[in-house]
Amino acid sequence: MSNIDKQALREKFEAWWEVNYHNGNPPRFGWEHWRDGDGYKIDDDESELDGMWESWQAAHSSKLEDLEELVELQRFKLERQAEDLHQAKSLESIHREKRYEAKREFSSYKERADSNTMRRAKEVCHLEEALQAAGIRIDVED
Repeated sequence: MSNIDKQALREKFEAWWEVNYHNGNPPRFGWEHWRDGDGYKIDDDESELDGMWESWQAAHSSKLEDLEELVELQRFKLERQAEDLHQAKSLESIHREKRYEAKREFSSYKERADSNTMRRAKEVCHLEEALQAAGIRIDVED
C-alpha cells in the first residue's frame, strides 16, 4: 500500500473515531500528539486507539487489496480489448485489400469476357458471310 493510501486510510479512521467515540471532535492535544509511526501512542491501560487502528487497517486493507485486484482485472480486460481492436483493424485492412483485389480481378475477367464475346461475335459474322458467299443457307431458330 502506498504512503498516500495509508495516509488516506488513517484520515478516514480518525474521522470515524471522532464521530463514533469523541462526539465529532479530535482527541485531546490533536491527532499529531497521538500518532506514533504507523500506530498510535498508548497513554494508559484502557486506551483502545492503537488496537482499533490495527483492526481498521486489517479490515480496510483487505478491501483495498480487493479493489487493487479489481483494478488489475479491469486493466487486463482493457488490454485484451485493445489487442482485439488492433487485430480487428488489421483484419479489416486485410479484408479491404482482398476485396479490392477481387474487384480488380473481376473487372479484368469481365473485360476479357466482353472482349472474347466481341471476338466470337465477329467470328460468327465472318463465318455467316463465308457460308452465304458459298451459297449455304443458315436457318436461325428463335
